[in-house]
Amino acid sequence: MTNDSELKPVPSEISRIRFENILYATDFSPASRTAFPYALAMAQHYGATIFVVHVISPALYTYSPPESLVPLLDAAETSANEFMRRFVASVDMGDTPHQEIVKVGEIWEVLSSEINEHNIDLIVAGTRGRRGLSKLIMGSVAEEIFRLANCPVLTVGPLGVDTPPQSELRTILVATDFSTDSIRATKYAISLAEEFEARLIAMHVAASPEADPSVKIRLTDFFTERLREVVPSEATPWCKVESVVEFGAPAEAILRTSRDRQAELIVMGVRGGGAVPGVSTHFGATAHRVVTEAHCPVLTIRGSQEVDIDS
Repeated sequence: MTNDSELKPVPSEISRIRFENILYATDFSPASRTAFPYALAMAQHYGATIFVVHVISPALYTYSPPESLVPLLDAAETSANEFMRRFVASVDMGDTPHQEIVKVGEIWEVLSSEINEHNIDLIVAGTRGRRGLSKLIMGSVAEEIFRLANCPVLTVGPLGVDTPPQSELRTILVATDFSTDSIRATKYAISLAEEFEARLIAMHVAASPEADPSVKIRLTDFFTERLREVVPSEATPWCKVESVVEFGAPAEAILRTSRDRQAELIVMGVRGGGAVPGVSTHFGATAHRVVTEAHCPVLTIRGSQEVDIDS
């Protein structure tokens, strides 16, 4: 069993995050449209601005004759602007400030530029299916969004609509392996739980122990105590905290627990090191499966990014 000395210290200070500029990425498909109400709900709660972004990739016209590329892109841009006009007219944004952006270029390069230019602190996108992030609304570039965005990414999969967008979150599940990246994700989860005075379920999935039942009991007690350290006691007055330790395959346990506990949001850290040796981590294939199969939206926090919070 892991010793306390092998675990990284957990900072106890809690601050509130703020979402002020939200980028909603769309290809105007039904899959991407399902994600918009979640972007709008978050923007309305925080008083944020929504940037509705559509990117036209020249890669779609790879096999076109070179002399026809410019006319084709011009026509695609004209069509996209019309789609954008219709989309914005079809949704009720109320008084939510918003900006429509249609650009031609490599998708991630354009999105990255918009993220930096508008100080985006949340990206919202939809997914199509269960075959991993390569099936996200914008194709293979989704992997880049998931891995390279310097801000949190909220994804809504095909089953995510089972949990309609709420003006107030009531139950949030955060999956942690006690690594640096998952600790950053936990900060977001705590802030959101405090903001909405929601129930916060802190969860760890450990490898299945040997047959000896006493080992499982000791591991459960050990990781339960660690989860209580991850969520500082000062969070308790603002939200109800529960600790859950499961054993087995991380993705299956997270998906099952989130549904059983009726979570309205799953929060996870992705791509990071420093996990406790010998325990399951919540990035890579696990994160892919949770994002595409969850019954509710999933907020992923890239491990190497800084947590931008207001004290």
